[in-house]
Amino acid sequence: KPVKSALRGLNYHPRAARLADILTEQLPISSVELVSGHRGEFSIWVGDTCVAQKSLRGYPAQDTVVDAVREHLH
Repeated sequence: KPVKSALRGLNYHPRAARLADILTEQLPISSVELVSGHRGEFSIWVGDTCVAQKSLRGYPAQDTVVDAVREHLH
């Protein structure tokens, strides 16, 4: 299943790029696609399923994202 991170806003790209590196290091995936999303969006998708996203409380924790992606890859 393809993994992608949708983002749009100031400083989202560096955060998404770091997260993409972590995902490819820790999981059996070869790449993470960074795509433009809606204003203020920071979400992580596996196929057509959003598995993690920024909320009013802030960005999802790195470990939370890795676990969510891992779960949806199976």
